[in-house]
Amino acid sequence: MFTVGITGGICTGKSEVTKTCQASGYSVVYADELGHNAYHVGTNIYLEIIERFSTNILLDNHEINRSALGDIVFSDETKLKKLQQIVWPYIKSEIKRKINLHKVNKEKVLIIEAAVLFEAGWDCYMDEIWVVRCSKDLQMERLTKERGLSTEAALKRISAQDISQFNKTGSYKMIENSQDLSKLRDRTIELINSIENKLNESFN
Repeated sequence: MFTVGITGGICTGKSEVTKTCQASGYSVVYADELGHNAYHVGTNIYLEIIERFSTNILLDNHEINRSALGDIVFSDETKLKKLQQIVWPYIKSEIKRKINLHKVNKEKVLIIEAAVLFEAGWDCYMDEIWVVRCSKDLQMERLTKERGLSTEAALKRISAQDISQFNKTGSYKMIENSQDLSKLRDRTIELINSIENKLNESFN
């Protein structure tokens, strides 16, 4: 099975890339969803988060208010690191489990979307990595207009990610998303075709 990691900064267009991959028949694992599953009431991680950040981050139904938690951690790098130390090991184990499961099911390609792929060290499980990028102005526009964040909150979320991680290696494929969506999809399909060619060559 061929594993592809899709990463990039917040609101750069990763979800649009994964939609195109799904339309091509590929399964996608979302690291964010794996992390959100760990937040469910009663899990060990849920209890550890409450112990570290107090019950003030709980909603009336006792679920973790991820928006409130985000406001806390994106305003304090130390607290963000603590949350990562709690959640990332779980996501790592789940990514490995998902990869093994899809191998058993004999799928030929599996997509893993993770904004912190490099930071968390999950890139080692990928056969190929695609980095989606766009200008900071576009990130700000999407965060404020589409997600309703204030300018200050949007800047904090952008600044929280170490973008230098995307320049540490030249082995990944770049997807530029500063134009219209058709260009983004064309580039994604180009990379999909490249994978298909590799897989076909390996069977010949």
